[in-house]
Amino acid sequence: KSLDPSIYNLSDALFSASFLNSCLRNSEYIDMANIAPLVNQTGPLYVHPKGVVKRTHFHTMAMYANELEEYISDVDISGSKLTDDKDSVSVIDAVATVDEKGKNWAISLVNRHPSENLKCKISIGDELLNGIYKAKILTGESTDSYNDIEHPNRVTPKELELRFKNGITELPPHSLTIVHIKSN
Repeated sequence: KSLDPSIYNLSDALFSASFLNSCLRNSEYIDMANIAPLVNQTGPLYVHPKGVVKRTHFHTMAMYANELEEYISDVDISGSKLTDDKDSVSVIDAVATVDEKGKNWAISLVNRHPSENLKCKISIGDELLNGIYKAKILTGESTDSYNDIEHPNRVTPKELELRFKNGITELPPHSLTIVHIKSN
């Protein structure tokens, strides 16, 4: 069953993003975290005789490795929750990173809602974001979207420009967005 590509869907990529966000937010306590299998089985790469399929969580890991800055900054997340009979979790998950000089920021935003665009308000210090910022987004038609041999690029990151007005932007459903901000 672990070779069935449909079990490595967009939900898996967003779970991976939230796991990485949690590790980063708690990095003062976490020395090391890992994903054990790297290839085939449950790994982010599926190797077959004609090539390689990058599973959805491969793209999450690549985005975190290549898009985030070096240092973690505090984040305050408030808003609605997704709940089941026992537990609840914030609909939006976030982690903020910044370079050594405090000038370049990269903020990871996960919209966990399966079907709704959500508004999100971001400020750096007391300054609300206003303007258009470069971003990279990972999303798909549904939380069940996945990559396979026939459709290896169904779920891949795309570059876009994210507009903020009075600190507010809108995130598409079931998405991971990393927005880049250069401060003065």
